[in-house]
Amino acid sequence: MKKNKPDFNEKEWLNEFRSFQDPNSTTLPKPELSMKILESVKNDLSPAFSKVLTRLIQIQFIAGAITLSVCPQFGIGPIGGGSGLVGFVEQYGHLVCGAFCGAFFLIFAAIFAGLFLSRPERKKISDNPLLAFSSVSMISFVLLSLISLMTQQNHHSHELSFILMWFVSGILIGSLTFILVSNLKNKIRSIQLFRY
Repeated sequence: MKKNKPDFNEKEWLNEFRSFQDPNSTTLPKPELSMKILESVKNDLSPAFSKVLTRLIQIQFIAGAITLSVCPQFGIGPIGGGSGLVGFVEQYGHLVCGAFCGAFFLIFAAIFAGLFLSRPERKKISDNPLLAFSSVSMISFVLLSLISLMTQQNHHSHELSFILMWFVSGILIGSLTFILVSNLKNKIRSIQLFRY
């Protein structure tokens, strides 16, 4: 069975190429289309902080649900009851417990964000990681506290010192972890590109 091969006409090809090169004969796209494409590229290369923060909150929602399965936060979790991982640190007092809980709750979101966000999104968070993780911490805290207050009126995690340690460690460990993972991903990517 013979394949139909398109006929190659050198003269026609040469005419089309010359027409392509001639600036007077080319058809330019509409200015609206050019602006739309330019805006799209600009948004991809430098996304708005609010959009990146929304993605980070979505990641935290998933990562937080995973951490709640093994470590309680403000009396919520873990699956199957008990104290989960907190049982290992509760004996050191509620300040250590608060620091551990805050760090553990946000560290996985930081790792996932460092691995799965695009380079421009990671750059946007890296420009101000404390603001990004403070925002995520505040939203998480409000949601966890509301659920906790509805289910447990008195819990040691409702104490101000516990809450402050939870915030400080969560924000700092989340920010540092994100920066480390993001930088590591950038270096691995640059090594891979350098090989090719």
